Amino acid sequence: MRRGAATPADDADWQQELAAWGIDEPDTERETFIPVWPENWPVVQWWLSIPGFLKFNQNACLGMDVLAVKADAELSQRTIEPDDYRKLKTIARTLAEELNRREP
Repeated sequence: MRRGAATPADDADWQQELAAWGIDEPDTERETFIPVWPENWPVVQWWLSIPGFLKFNQNACLGMDVLAVKADAELSQRTIEPDDYRKLKTIARTLAEELNRREP
């Protein structure tokens, strides 16, 4: 079943329901801008393109799934520079630390 886009009446109903629950929703979405240095952009794009980039054990992030990264690089025929791989490991380590810092 396909549903069409929300109409102004749908949006008004949604706002009314939120208000009934005591929820204030901002009228506009705030964009989050995360600056990335140009020399790091290719590695960030690589990181975002890898499915299953991280390994988990229950609620703990174990870090980068090296086999998934290697398989992705081989199957996509990506040329990997040692510096790019080092940057990818830094992203993985930082992300794992942040995820593990949060309470389950």
